Amino acid sequence: TRSTKLSGSWGIFNQTPVLYQLNQNNALKSNHCQHSILSLRQYLKGGLEARVEAYYKRYDRLVMFNNNLNFVNEGYGESRGLELMLKKEQGNLSGWISYALSKSERRRNLQDLAYPFYFDQRHACNVILNYSRKNAGKRWIFPSAYTLDFRYASGTPYTPILGLDTLSGNHILIAGVINSSRNPYFNNLNLKIVWMLYAGRAKQHTFQFYVDVWNVLSVKNLVVRQYIVNKEQETVIVRNNYATGFYPNLGIRIDFNSNKR
Repeated sequence: TRSTKLSGSWGIFNQTPVLYQLNQNNALKSNHCQHSILSLRQYLKGGLEARVEAYYKRYDRLVMFNNNLNFVNEGYGESRGLELMLKKEQGNLSGWISYALSKSERRRNLQDLAYPFYFDQRHACNVILNYSRKNAGKRWIFPSAYTLDFRYASGTPYTPILGLDTLSGNHILIAGVINSSRNPYFNNLNLKIVWMLYAGRAKQHTFQFYVDVWNVLSVKNLVVRQYIVNKEQETVIVRNNYATGFYPNLGIRIDFNSNKR
């Protein structure tokens, strides 16, 4: 109808194995995947648009190497999810809000079953809001635009280290169940403020000065986890490295003849 749109898609996709895999086993078949997507879009008053989308992806014949270190087409997996979005593209206030609920599993190298995939995130929320002032550039002392960028996502899976073992004088890490633990959630809020000035006889040149603040809330988002072996005490020390906290950036941008008509 004029305000409602229902759409769906289905497809089969193949990806050729890379050269070094074919060199080891020239009988390999292409990676195979089936996609099924169903979407409902509703246009609302005030320039708003709402969308609900569900998808399912099935992976077969994925190239992996087994316990004998031979490349075979024995990898498989699936991904499924539901996405909600509210979007506004017109007017002084624009942007979108989205939420995704998803699950992804994959059988990969040296694995006997399908486990949570490394990029599996159960929940993800994004908010992008942009406010542009009317007649921006006439009074350059006032900001012409504000942008708010927020992302929250549950942690990705990882394989925990349970302890340390000694074999023939070598220290070996004891791993738990594959991807059975979760990293901390990711929480990041960025804020950008822009001042704009037009120059030239026809106001064809644009000067921008902006302040871009990353991680306004100074949340400690995990970047990498390190395992350090203490050979004397025969223990494993876990060290977490985090992203930079509150981080302001300043910038200038000049566009020549950007408004020329």
